[in-house]
Amino acid sequence: MNFTVYKSSAGSGKTYTLVREYLKLVLTEPHKFRHILAITFTNKAANEMKQRIINSLKEISDFNCFSGSIAVKFMLPELEKKTRLDRNSISENAGKVLELILHNYSDFAICTIDSFVHRIIRSFAFDLHLPLDFEVEVDTDDLITKIIDILISNVGTDEKLTRMLINFTQSKTDDEKSWHIENDLTEIAKILTKEDGQIHIEKLKKLNLDDFSQINRQVNTIIRRFENTLTDYAKDADNLIKSKGIPHQSFYRGGSGICKYFEYLVNKRFDKVLPNSYVIKTIEEDKWYSGNANTNEKAAIDEIKENIRLAFGRIAEYVDKHYPNYIILLEIRKNLYPIAVLNEIEKVMDEYKSDNNIVLISEFNKRIADIVLNEPVPFIYERLGEKYKHFLIDEFQDTSVLQWLNLLPLIDNSLSEGNFNMVVGDGKQAIYRWRSGEVEQFAKLPKIYKKEDDPVLIQREQSLERNYQPEVLEHNYRSKAEIVDFNNDFFAEISKILPEEYGLIYSDLKQKFDKENPGGFVQIEFPGKNNEELTFEDFNLQRIKETIDDLQADEFNLKDIAILCRSNKNASLIAGYLLENDINVVSSESLLLSNSAQVKFLIAVIKAIFDPYDRIAKTGVISYLTLKGVLQGKLHENLKGFGIYKNKNDAPSSNENRFYKVLTEYNFNLNKIKLLNLPIYDLCEELIRIFNLDRKVNPYIQFFLDAVLKLSTDQSPELQDFFDWWEEKKDKLSIVVPEGINAIRVMTIHKAKGLEFPVIIYPFATDKHKKTKDKLWIDFENKEIPKLKTALVNANRILEKTGYSAQYIEEDQKSLLDLVNLLYVVMTRPTDRLYIFPAQPPEKEDAVESVPKFLKYYFKIRDVWENDKTLYTFGEKKKYKSKAVEEGSGFKLSRFISSEWRNRMLLSLQAPEHWEIEDPDRKQEWGNLIHLVLSKIRTFEDVDTVMDSLYFEGVVDIDEKIEIAERIKRFLSNPEVKQYFEKGLTIKSESEILLPDGKTYRPDRLIIYDYSVTVIDFKTGKPEAKHKEQVRFYKKIVKQLGYVKVRGVLLYFDEPEPVVMVK
Repeated sequence: MNFTVYKSSAGSGKTYTLVREYLKLVLTEPHKFRHILAITFTNKAANEMKQRIINSLKEISDFNCFSGSIAVKFMLPELEKKTRLDRNSISENAGKVLELILHNYSDFAICTIDSFVHRIIRSFAFDLHLPLDFEVEVDTDDLITKIIDILISNVGTDEKLTRMLINFTQSKTDDEKSWHIENDLTEIAKILTKEDGQIHIEKLKKLNLDDFSQINRQVNTIIRRFENTLTDYAKDADNLIKSKGIPHQSFYRGGSGICKYFEYLVNKRFDKVLPNSYVIKTIEEDKWYSGNANTNEKAAIDEIKENIRLAFGRIAEYVDKHYPNYIILLEIRKNLYPIAVLNEIEKVMDEYKSDNNIVLISEFNKRIADIVLNEPVPFIYERLGEKYKHFLIDEFQDTSVLQWLNLLPLIDNSLSEGNFNMVVGDGKQAIYRWRSGEVEQFAKLPKIYKKEDDPVLIQREQSLERNYQPEVLEHNYRSKAEIVDFNNDFFAEISKILPEEYGLIYSDLKQKFDKENPGGFVQIEFPGKNNEELTFEDFNLQRIKETIDDLQADEFNLKDIAILCRSNKNASLIAGYLLENDINVVSSESLLLSNSAQVKFLIAVIKAIFDPYDRIAKTGVISYLTLKGVLQGKLHENLKGFGIYKNKNDAPSSNENRFYKVLTEYNFNLNKIKLLNLPIYDLCEELIRIFNLDRKVNPYIQFFLDAVLKLSTDQSPELQDFFDWWEEKKDKLSIVVPEGINAIRVMTIHKAKGLEFPVIIYPFATDKHKKTKDKLWIDFENKEIPKLKTALVNANRILEKTGYSAQYIEEDQKSLLDLVNLLYVVMTRPTDRLYIFPAQPPEKEDAVESVPKFLKYYFKIRDVWENDKTLYTFGEKKKYKSKAVEEGSGFKLSRFISSEWRNRMLLSLQAPEHWEIEDPDRKQEWGNLIHLVLSKIRTFEDVDTVMDSLYFEGVVDIDEKIEIAERIKRFLSNPEVKQYFEKGLTIKSESEILLPDGKTYRPDRLIIYDYSVTVIDFKTGKPEAKHKEQVRFYKKIVKQLGYVKVRGVLLYFDEPEPVVMVK
């Protein structure tokens, strides 16, 4: 049996199994590593697997030295059984494999399926009609935005497109929605980048804009006919009632009864087409009168009730026959305009991709599938079939249908040659259906999901069945006993809520665990019902903080804790709250550049400079400076002071001038003309210096500048381009934090998949059953609309009343499975402790379709639920032995260095004397540095300016700057030294003196008086006789310049007696 399918569970050693099977293949024949392709879901997983394989080979090759490692202790005995080799032979072969891999690393084939398909497409670009030098576009959102902009820019030039988009806009306003259509077009364009619905999109390609205009008219005609018919039937009954003067209140249930029903239809309230229970009782149970009806009114009702019954019967019969079609046409019409322009969007996209030489990563699988599904032996796989003999596939539950169909020919070929292949997956962790992952194809293995009657797929399915070997990984090596036991019991009950076919995914749920590894703890806490003062948000934030405090008291480090959220919004809220409470946090949401006050301030300043009428930007500038205490006074006072609140007599220019004037009073000098002429990167750096944002290291500012630099390099943007770029990228750009930092991880559930932490906190546990896919493709057939063969509809419950109810119910059930799977991922991440803070479940007993209801349902089954009880715990808390937090290597910058490039780049025609080319020691470097500083100082007041300049030039770091400045000031404060640095002196520093023989000399300092000169030389070492000789020589050559009286002075920087007169 060469097709082994491992059904795993959380913490069951999936990666261990993959590594073991890989080693089993290569340790019998070391050269085989070139013929194995292992496919994983993410780059991180691929790198982890590579590292695990290399480490395992290293440890097994020297098993005596690594006797305590997992590879030697557990894997080696298993490999002895599977390979039937003795320990020494395995060790020898492990060394050979390791050497082969290291010397032929490019043949070490462990990668994601996208990178694998990319290699195929790159190799067969010509056959696939692609440019040979194409670039891969990963950011589809960015591309789609550009495509929609181009499409809309064609309005006015393309008559048919213009008419279609205008009609679309009008239809939105008719439905009382925003007339902006950009978002609708963007959402529909995303369909082009998804695998789902490609068959339907191909059908739509046969239609042009004229066809869609015709289809739209036909759809509206059928809808209006249905509505008008009902209105006419209802009018007959309504007019009859009015002709008798019978008030509605006299009929059964009055304003909710049959009279109101007819009135709704007359007034075109077609959302009320289906009668309520009171109307049904009137007709079926002959209930016609209300308690308020008098004798005459009852007699009048008796007189017309049979006619009313007949009118209702006509309506009911018509509705029964035509209502399902009416409903589906209403749903089709909602998306008809967007899909009408889908072809136009694709044309623009294809043209853009061709012009820019790019291929979307999302279209890789489709391009391969177009060949693979039409050829029994795809030519593009001929060489791959020769190279790769074994295929190991990880995370199969998240593999898409197209991805699996593309791999099948290779696996089929491998099986036909008797080679080993395997897949590993866990249907309980299938949470990527929105990315086209399909758990059913894993659950149904070895059957091929939706193979239809394709003869090639039937043949491949038979090959899988012949070689099928199922295995279950049933031991949990991750979590403590109490956590595993709780999850086993909880999900055994919750899975019963699922439809039978999806409940089978949890059939292998129950995991074994080490009973000698106790210490797990589960806590579920609901908010109190009567605590009205504490909102659900406050409850969660408060409990998170208290839980963290308790965990630290039990010796957990911050890095041992992860907080999981369903939405980025909650993750950002929690991260902000923890940061406010001085708790270190790492999360992609908290580390977004757009969450930095300094970055937002910088953007606001640039906007305020660019647009003098942008009051929002100016408000942002003043708010930041007020909050930071730079501006005195209260915010509203400062806003008035800066002219943000316009007085009636103030012209806009007056306010603009006032804004810059007040900033100047605070020493923030904004030269608008100069700033607006700077490139965007230089503008950002200049503003950072002006507003002193470089006083200390700020990673947000640094990463922001990196992003701006990349933008500048790629595009050379104008300011408006920069603003557009920021709006587009601000929710994606974030700082990168090194691994190992001692901080709490805050992340979404999807990002936590595959990870483990000692502690998991799951707050805001309110997640409800909602559709994973909000739109569904349907096959459509209607004789009155012959050209429309497929349509896109919203996944609304109303579809249950149409012929597409089965499709809706399938999506509804799969979405419920998605919710249960998400909860499974959350609850199987911790090794030691699990905390959940759900919302209070409703008292009403209805469908169990949310996390709070799941928990209540389980507690009631276990007979522990109490209506007023808020806290449920399982297991016991124990002290934790956390690993010591390792300090990262490297050094910390105490200041963000920023200086204008014109001050950083100076061209020198020769190396200064203070440069020591021949590897000077530290002492000499120090002396040269002091010498350099003293040469630049004329007076005591120059010290700080000179040191700032040297710091920004990178000559000194911040510590050297501070130390040298202090020592220089102390040196110059000496009364004997001070006289040579007074204001008003004529000073020449390091000025060259040219002698008649052509030689030049450069004294450190000359102080020139009316009739005399003082020659000064600076020294940092001990006094030596040659120092005086040097000064005497300088005195001699200065006298040759015509000065009669020349004095010589040696200034020793490090000596108690700093001044030595040279006679």
